[in-house]
Amino acid sequence: MSKRPGWKRQSWQDAEAEIGHAVGLTVQSSEQVFQVPDDLVEDSPYQARASYDDAQLADLAQGMAEMGFQGVLFVRPHPAPAVGGAARYQLVYGHRRRRAWRMVCAERGVPCVLPVVVRPLSDQQVLTVGAQENLQRENLPPLEEAQLVTWHLEMYYPAGLGEIGRMLGKSEDWAKTRARVAQIPDPLKDVIRRSPQMMTGVLEISRLWERDSAAATTLAEQAEREGLNLKQVRLLVADALGQHATRENNHVQRVNALNVTEFTSSDVAASAAVGQHAPRENNHVQRVNALNVTEFTSSDVAASATATLGGARELPSLGARTGDLRTPEPRIEAEAEQMLTQLRRWEQMVADPSQRDGISRSCERILNQIQQIVARLADV
Repeated sequence: MSKRPGWKRQSWQDAEAEIGHAVGLTVQSSEQVFQVPDDLVEDSPYQARASYDDAQLADLAQGMAEMGFQGVLFVRPHPAPAVGGAARYQLVYGHRRRRAWRMVCAERGVPCVLPVVVRPLSDQQVLTVGAQENLQRENLPPLEEAQLVTWHLEMYYPAGLGEIGRMLGKSEDWAKTRARVAQIPDPLKDVIRRSPQMMTGVLEISRLWERDSAAATTLAEQAEREGLNLKQVRLLVADALGQHATRENNHVQRVNALNVTEFTSSDVAASAAVGQHAPRENNHVQRVNALNVTEFTSSDVAASATATLGGARELPSLGARTGDLRTPEPRIEAEAEQMLTQLRRWEQMVADPSQRDGISRSCERILNQIQQIVARLADV
């Protein structure tokens, strides 16, 4: 794999030096410090930190009130074209200081103005700075770490999680865990958001989600409420999965035990009658009546329905007896609709030049994953 831009490090002992290597924290003699109104500076698009410690911000604000704004903030020109008015910027480094300075300005009742140095930085550089600015602090929540991993996977595609981990100064296992956190359903993410220490337990519970999303949500809330440890969670998940496996086995046995004489010609004809022509009904009835009881499984029912109805619909009466095994799961349908909704949103965002590269990389990554899944399905 070819070497990519970005930083490689094994620890966060010298984060500021790494940031300095990426953008340079020293104001050069050729650079000018501008006083820019706060409302013209947006947060970095790669700022993963969504929450800040109020007490720490208050302490920082108190120091700034006494000593003034120390140093400068680094910004880049906003990638989107300016539409009238003053130029806009994106903050690259110094989000905590900016928030603390806002508190000082609000207390004084004066407009908030920021001392900035403007530099034309790439998305990769901005992502690098944002990751190092945040990961040097030990209290970055798991969901925000997961967001950083997701951004790196998109930015440096097709880099693997081992390489992403090295970029972030972390292990491959650390990156894999955060990548899994990024993929779990929102109700489970909410538990991690409230109780970050529940991350590994919730990841264990996510194994249950595909079988029973309601049971997974209930178990996650129970684990959070009772403060269950990972061992306790694993036992509960194993028990829940075991119960589902038993029910599925019983279901298969009931399907295989069905007697072909239970499916009369009138039953099948009534099932196939909706929107179908009589000759097709009669042909289907003849085929069903000719089936041997040992061959009459749920897959045969589905195959027969597909051949007869052209895949347009399944036979209601047979589907009811087999548990609608061929019906797509509502969860899969819902997830597919979410993906389509996101793609439509991206389609609208393509008009924004600042978004195009990210959308292109993300679409390529999704297409690659879809191709892999289709290939696996073809092998089954």
